[in-house]
Amino acid sequence: MTGALGLLSIKSITYLTFTVFLIAAAGYLLGRVTIKGINLGTAGVFIAALLYGCFFYSSLEANLVVGDVTFAKEALKIVENVGLVLFVSSVGFIAGPSFFRNLKKNYKSYVSLGLIIILAAVLVTVAIIFIGERFSTEDHESFKALVAGLLSGALTSTPAFSAAKESVGTAHEDLVAVGNGIAYLFGVIGVVLFVQLVPKIMKADMVVERQKIMADQSDEKKDDPDLIKLDDFGLCAFSVAAILGILVGCIGYKGFSLTVTGGCLLVTLVFGHFADNAVLGVADQQLDGVRYARLLQRGLNACHDFGEKLLLILCNIVVTEQRLGMNGLETGLGVDDQYAHAGHLRH
Repeated sequence: MTGALGLLSIKSITYLTFTVFLIAAAGYLLGRVTIKGINLGTAGVFIAALLYGCFFYSSLEANLVVGDVTFAKEALKIVENVGLVLFVSSVGFIAGPSFFRNLKKNYKSYVSLGLIIILAAVLVTVAIIFIGERFSTEDHESFKALVAGLLSGALTSTPAFSAAKESVGTAHEDLVAVGNGIAYLFGVIGVVLFVQLVPKIMKADMVVERQKIMADQSDEKKDDPDLIKLDDFGLCAFSVAAILGILVGCIGYKGFSLTVTGGCLLVTLVFGHFADNAVLGVADQQLDGVRYARLLQRGLNACHDFGEKLLLILCNIVVTEQRLGMNGLETGLGVDDQYAHAGHLRH
C-alpha cells in the first residue's frame, strides 16, 4: 500500500502486521456498538475479519510474495499459531488456581454438564455426517472435515477448532475453517445474547453475584510460597509453560496426540494449580501483594484476549477468501462447487 506522493509505503510483513491490528481495532469498535444494552462483543472482530477476507484478501496476497509466489497463507498460519499458544496457555494459567479445587467441590455438576454438552454435540455431529453426506457431492473425508468445523464453530470453541484442523491434516483443514466460519457467527451471537439477556430476565444483580464469587475465592486463598523471581511480569514462566505444552502436545502414540492445544492447556493448568499463580513471579517488595496479583491477572487476561482475537482474525480472513469470497461469487460457482475446488481458487 503506497500513499500519496510516495510518502507512505506499507509492504510485505509490515502490511500483514498493519492488517491484523486494523481488523482488531475495527472489530473492537464494532463489538462495542450497543443497542438497548446489547452488543456484539467478540463477534465484532469475527465480522470485521470476514469482511476483510471477502473484499481485501487479494491485496494481502499481493503484498506477501517472494518472487512470483505468495506466502500469505503460511504467514497467516504462523500468526494463528502464536495466537493459539497465547490463548490456550493463558486459559490454563487463569483457570489453574481454582480449576481442580472447584472440580473437586462440584465435580458431579461440572462433569454432568460437560458430558451432556459434549455428548449432545457429538450425537448431532454424527447424525449430520450419516444423513447429510447422502445429499452432498463431497467425498466422505471432506464432508467429515466440514462437519467437524461446524461442531467447533457451534460450540464457539477455539481450541476445538485448532484440534480439528490438526486431526484432519493439511488436505482438509480448509474445510474445517469453512465449517467453523459458518457456525461460529451464530454460536457466538447466541452466547453473547444469552449471557446478556438471562440476567435481565432473571432480574439478577450481577454486582452482588460477582461479590459472592470473589468472597468465596478469597476465603480459600493461601499464602504464597517462597519462589525464585524470574521476571516482574511472569513472561519467562509463561514461555516455559508454553514450550513444555508444545512438547507434550507433539507426543504421539498410534496416531493420537494432544496437539498443541491440549498440551499447552494441560501443562498450564498444572502450573497454575500448584503455584496458585505465584509461579509467574514473586511479588516485588516495593509492590503491594494484592496489586501485584491484579497486575499478573490483567497480563494473563490481555494474553487470553489478544490470542483469541488473533485466532479469529487469521482464521476468518482465510475462510472468506478461499470459500466464501468474491472469487467464487464472480465466477458463478455455487457453494458446493467452491468446496469441490478446495485450495484451487487462486490457481
